[in-house]
Formats: sequence, structure tokens, C-alpha cells
Amino acid sequence: MPALADGYGQATPDTVYASRDKRYGHLQYMGFYASAMQHWNFTRELAPFTNLTWVALYREDAIVDRLREARDAGVMAVVAVQAHVFDSAFRLRGDFAFELQALQRRLEEEELLDVVAMIYPIDEPFLHAARNSTTNRDQMRDDLTRVNAEIEDLFPGIPIGVILNHREIFREDMAIPDSFDWIGMDCYHSLWDCEGKPITAFYSEMLANMAPHQLLMAVPETWMRYDHLERRLFESRSAWERRQQRLVRNLEKRLRHHYEIALSEPRFVAFIPFLWSMDAATDQPSNRGFGVDRFPEIFGERGEDFLQALIGIGEQIKSGEHIYPNMGLSQTEPGFYRPSDR
Repeated sequence: MPALADGYGQATPDTVYASRDKRYGHLQYMGFYASAMQHWNFTRELAPFTNLTWVALYREDAIVDRLREARDAGVMAVVAVQAHVFDSAFRLRGDFAFELQALQRRLEEEELLDVVAMIYPIDEPFLHAARNSTTNRDQMRDDLTRVNAEIEDLFPGIPIGVILNHREIFREDMAIPDSFDWIGMDCYHSLWDCEGKPITAFYSEMLANMAPHQLLMAVPETWMRYDHLERRLFESRSAWERRQQRLVRNLEKRLRHHYEIALSEPRFVAFIPFLWSMDAATDQPSNRGFGVDRFPEIFGERGEDFLQALIGIGEQIKSGEHIYPNMGLSQTEPGFYRPSDR
């Protein structure tokens, strides 16, 4: 309608996106959380459709080996330093500064600092602090101020990142420390119903509390709990099989929807799926769920469709050739909180 276009008649050149890169180029990184953590090491396997790997180890030699693998594979790396900074009770280690300095010196000696895309001090810090009797949210905030200042001095120019639990976002005392550069939030529910609110409300609340220099990370759900697949009492096999297919079909809609959100907001810098594999280490109890690597095995053709959709998103981000999903409401995951399609 011409009347609807009147407001665009005097648009200045700097407000018009002249290319796909300018419109969507803010979303630069794609890499799975924990992809090179402990016994998981999928950097080379995932490199064709990612440009970021997640290194979480304690021994310097092991970290160096994983970063060399990242360089050889042509990807950047997150270096998680929680074990160097906090103990198992989430208390700040007395020697944290020494630990960080030793790690920085080793990476500098090995000429690997240019492989590091982000330093990650701790996962879900405030939720862990609130659940542990040895610390609290205020203490964690003070500890992170000290830790991040040390990281900034030792790794100048390298972003410091954190992923928060969604339960923290709408707390009255929620305050995102300015010392973080990249901030993510995890919520493994429908994007229309993250405990009664759409995920866009959470991102809006985060943006309202973020400093201008801070950027967002999306953490889409690419795993599933085993108990979601259990056959219910009196559920026929055909009904159970249909429910399985519906679960993974809706998860694919959730994934594409999250990608669209990340492309729509220019402050998103990274897409960090959780996660590729949940296989337990040898001789360890099984984990409560499984990663996307097992979707084709468990869900068959529908699982393979999900995997290929995820690979496609990764290839777009890695190549810079993003394609906006442009989903209609009816193409998103159904749910009670989803608006009606008018």
C-alpha cells in the first residue's frame, strides 16, 4: 500500500541496508557449547559448519593441544577458565590471579592468543551462587569484578563472556556486570513460553540492563532429555512414535525461530547451540539426555532433518551468507502462548 510506504520516502542512505552482510553480518560466530570440553573433543568434526569451539580443561598442556587443533581446523576458540578461578563450591580461589597469569604466559609462549575469541570465567554464576551455601549472588558479583579485571589486563582486547540462567533475568536485583562483553541466556522451553514469557521478553530485559558495548549470544536447544522419550502409561506404540516425531519437529521449529531472532537483533554476535554430544565418559554413569549427534539414530529421518537444518545455519554463519528464515506464526512451534495467526 503506498500510504504505508510514505514514511520510508525520505530514508537516508545510512539507514538502508545495502547488502546482506550489512543487514545480518553482526552474527559472526557459530560453535557448540562444550564442544572441546574434557572427554568431548569435536573441533575437527564440527569445523566444516562452525567457526568456534569451546575449550574447557584445566591442564595447560591439554588446553594448548586443543587450541592447536582449533587453529589447524581454521576455527576460533572459547577458553573456559572456571577451574582456574573457582573451586568446586563456587568460591574464588586464593591463587586465581596466579593461575590466570600462568595460563596467559603459556598461551603467549605458544603463540596461541590469536586463536582465542572469548574467555569464559564461569557458567551460570549467579544461579550457582544462590544454590550454594558457601557463597551468594552479591559475593559472586564482587568475585567476578576481581576476576574480570584480571582477565582484561592479561588478555586485552579479548571479549569476556557469560551465559546466565533464564531465572536470573527478571529478578529485581538482576544486574549484568559491565565487565562482561558477550552475554547469553539459556532457556530450554518453547520460545513462546519460557515460564510464561516469550524469549524475546528476556532478551529485551537483558538489553535494557546492558551497557552499550555489550553483545548477545543465542543459546538454542539442540539436546533432549531421555525422560521426554519414555513411553507413557497406556500410550500405544503408534501414539508414542508420533509424539517422538512431534517433539523433534517442534524442536526444529524452535531452532529456526531462534536463528531468526538472532538475525533480527544487531547486538547478537554468536550462536552457541547446547549441545553436540552428551555422551558420558568411559565407565561413567549416563547423562540425563543426549545431544544432536544422536538425533538421526533416535528419530530417524526427522532427526536427520533437524541435523541438516542446524548444519545449514552453521554454514550460513560461517560463510557470512545468512538467509533470513522469515517464518510465519504457523511455522513456529505451537503453544498456548503463541499469538493467533491473523
